Amino acid sequence: MLSGSGLVAVVCIGPWGSGKTALLRRYASNLDTPDHISTVNPDFIQAIFRNKQEEIKIAFWDIGGGNTSFILTTVYARAAVALIVVDLSNLDHLNTIGKYQKEILDVNRVDADILLVGTHYDLRNDKDKATQVNAAKKMLQQKAQALGCRYFFVDNNDKKTVDPVFTEVHRLILEKKPKEAETLQRASDS
Repeated sequence: MLSGSGLVAVVCIGPWGSGKTALLRRYASNLDTPDHISTVNPDFIQAIFRNKQEEIKIAFWDIGGGNTSFILTTVYARAAVALIVVDLSNLDHLNTIGKYQKEILDVNRVDADILLVGTHYDLRNDKDKATQVNAAKKMLQQKAQALGCRYFFVDNNDKKTVDPVFTEVHRLILEKKPKEAETLQRASDS
């Protein structure tokens, strides 16, 4: 959501071990996360997006991969964008996309845009994982097409593959600003 505190909420969800924290750390601080860090409680990383006209503060909510529905109501309800993150080297992760999409749509009242992000794309070059990662890539593309959303393949250790995800997040946030201003104006005119 874009009004209120001036802080835009973006929720990052997905199964345990999918690379959510590493993705956000790579974007916000350009930091490596070489070892798995388990997110136990919701956490957030604040980042500032600047373009020529304005500065937007974004709170990226990093939601742990366990049973999170009791936590998510207030975060989802305010989210402008939701990133569903899955590990391309774990085919079971792809089966959770529908669950996370349903949670977002059931709770969100501001029509959050959903982006699918497949992590560990670098493993497509690993002879033991290549077949699985390429199969997961095709499945993720099909799921994105069925949901009508964009998708990205990233290597969390390579900022060049991570940046396009957040360029799209910024674009979606900026696209929502005029719509929300119009809605607020209509409400104040009533």
